[in-house]
Amino acid sequence: YPEALYRYYVGFPPKEELGSETYRNVTRYSSGTLSPRLGEEEKNTPELYYQKILHKGEADCLFDFSAPINELTPWKVSYSAENKKAVNDLYIEEFAKAHQSFLQNEELIRVSNKALNYYFIALLIGFYISAFVLISIVPLFIKNGRTLGMLITQSHLANIYGYKVSKPHVFLRQFSAFLLYYLLFFLPVHVVSMVMIFVNKKRRSLVDVIAATDVYDNDFLIYKDADEQYEYNVKLAKILAAQNKRRREIDGIKKQKYDEEIAKNKKGS
Repeated sequence: YPEALYRYYVGFPPKEELGSETYRNVTRYSSGTLSPRLGEEEKNTPELYYQKILHKGEADCLFDFSAPINELTPWKVSYSAENKKAVNDLYIEEFAKAHQSFLQNEELIRVSNKALNYYFIALLIGFYISAFVLISIVPLFIKNGRTLGMLITQSHLANIYGYKVSKPHVFLRQFSAFLLYYLLFFLPVHVVSMVMIFVNKKRRSLVDVIAATDVYDNDFLIYKDADEQYEYNVKLAKILAAQNKRRREIDGIKKQKYDEEIAKNKKGS
C-alpha cells in the first residue's frame, strides 16, 4: 500500500530534480497525473502527500518524520512498532479512497470508454467477417452450394425450376442471407422468414424468394439443366421400354407354359 499510494499521488520527480544516478536506479516510474490534487499547487509534491495522506504535523500523526527518508523509497516513512496496526489500517483506508478516486477520474473514464469502443468495433468487425466467410464463401466450395445447415438436414439447393444452381447464384443467395440475417439483425427478419416458410406452399424462406431458389431433400433428383433432364428422360424412357418389353416376354413365356400345362392335363384326362 505505501508504495502504491505514493506513486499514485506523487510519482517520481523528473530526472533533472532526482539526479541521473538515482533516476537510473528507479525501475518503475509513475507521474501521478491521474491522481486528484492534494493542495493548491499544480502538481502534488512529497510534502503535500505527507501532510494530506500521512497527516504530517498533526497531533494524531502515526509516523516519525524526524527519521531520514531515502530518496529512492520516499514512501517508506518510519513509525513505531506500537503503531503498526494503526498504520496498516490507515494505508488500507487511504488506498480504498485512492482507488475510488482513480475509478472516477474523468480522463480515465474517457480513455476507458474510447478503448471499449475500439474493442467493440474490432469485435463487431471480426464477427461480421467470420459470418460472411462462413455463410457466403464456404458454400461455394461445397457440392451444389450446400450450407452447413443443409449438410446437417440432408437437403439440397436448387433453383425454382428444380435445376442445380451456379456458384454466382449460390453467392447471391448466401450474401442475401448475410445481409438480412446479420447486417439487419436488429430487424425481425428472422421471424418474417420463419413465418414465410410455414405459410408458403413450397416452404420457401425469405432468402429463397429473393434468390429464386428452393431447398429439397436428398431424395429429390436435381438436374444440371434442361438438356441434362432431357437426356436423362430419354435414357429413362429407353430403360423403361426395355423393361416393359422384357416383362411382356416373360409374361408371354409364362402364358405359353401355362397353356401347355393345361393342354397336357386335358390329354391326360
